[in-house]
Amino acid sequence: MTYRFVVLIAFCLPTLVARAHSQVPAPDTLRPTAADSLRPGALSDSLRLGTLQDSAVMRDPRGRELALLAEQSRLRQQNLAAERRPALSIEGQAQYQSDVARIPITLPGGISPPTSPHDTYDAHLAAGQTLYDPGIGPRRAVEDAQLAASQARLRAELYPLRQNVADAFFATLQAQSQIAELELAITDLEAQHQVAAARVREGAELWRSLEETGVFTSLAIEMIKVGEATGALEEMLTNTSDFYDEAIEAQLQRIVTLIEPIILVVMGGVVATLLLSIYLPMFTILSNIRA
Repeated sequence: MTYRFVVLIAFCLPTLVARAHSQVPAPDTLRPTAADSLRPGALSDSLRLGTLQDSAVMRDPRGRELALLAEQSRLRQQNLAAERRPALSIEGQAQYQSDVARIPITLPGGISPPTSPHDTYDAHLAAGQTLYDPGIGPRRAVEDAQLAASQARLRAELYPLRQNVADAFFATLQAQSQIAELELAITDLEAQHQVAAARVREGAELWRSLEETGVFTSLAIEMIKVGEATGALEEMLTNTSDFYDEAIEAQLQRIVTLIEPIILVVMGGVVATLLLSIYLPMFTILSNIRA
């Protein structure tokens, strides 16, 4: 009898959940804050949507590419600025001749003309300064435009990541709200169970005690009332549990029956899309060739 009574209570649980829904705070209050962390048993830190999105972007390899693009642009800007600085060049040359020309004469007094050396050395320093370059400004503008375009394209690629984080964030908030509703429903159910048990111990009728809780349906109350009046309470609870089991199975079967055609339609659309994506370009190419 205990098992059947538990099944009957489980079927009435949605009523408790609907009652607890009005007592649950808004989802925003379920999110831990800095003030919540000061209370005993609260979380030590808080989670914010913007912080989670920024962390996800930074952990993604593409998120680090933003900083790399900015650094590349800065280095190229430095190269453009370096072109306006003075340019110094040093050149040197050394030569050695195995044979040099000699003047075969002797001056008066026995003096011979000087002979050219076999090795010669030449070195010079050149300095250049650009006075005016009309292409520096446009080249810097092009560099800025390329950086902006690259960063915009990368941010567009990272936007789905932020959207996924937002979906997960609000799904977590919804799960927290549902958990709170379920906890309140369980607490309410336990309290109602204790109240009903106390009334039965005091001599009250079972069906009346369950009716005053407001949890069970009128059909279940009437069947319990009949079973208690006829002395077949256990058999009536069994029949009630079997009835609700069959009702749940019928509801599940209806849901499955409705889902099956939807799945078939979706799969048919996917297959048709694949076929069109494969054969439509082929037909287009053939028609162009014939034309």
